[in-house]
Formats: sequence, structure tokens, C-alpha cells
Amino acid sequence: MEHWDVHFCQGSSKQLKINERTKAQTYADAWQDFPQQEANEDALQQLRELNNTSGGDSTVSLIGMSLSGAFSEGGEGGSH
Repeated sequence: MEHWDVHFCQGSSKQLKINERTKAQTYADAWQDFPQQEANEDALQQLRELNNTSGGDSTVSLIGMSLSGAFSEGGEGGSH
């Protein structure tokens, strides 16, 4: 399973990279917290079945663009 996060930034390409690192950390933190909550047990089992090579963790692709036309590293073909 893959999640695409498309985002825009009014600032510079440097700000776009900062925003993308922040988003990547937010997704990583959420995934660390998710399995710790008992209420998520059934959903976690389903995710593990869907994403059996990653322990349930889905791929998150971050694609960003600043209004000046700069693309983030994720927008250049990378995924997180």
C-alpha cells in the first residue's frame, strides 16, 4: 500500500525541503505510535497482511512543489 502526500509551499526551495522533512518525520512518528495502541490491533493485522514485507508500514511518497516551480526531493522520484 502506498500513500501519496502532494503539498505546495509558497516559500523557497529550502523551505520546501524543510517542510518535507517535517512531514516525513510526522508520518514516521505516527507509524511508531500506531501499533502501540490496543484499539488499532485489527487494523494493524490487516496492514501487516497488505504490506507483509514491511511489517504493515505503508510507503509514503512525499511530492512537493514551491510556487517558484522547485520540486522537492520526493517530487524528483524518491519515496519515503
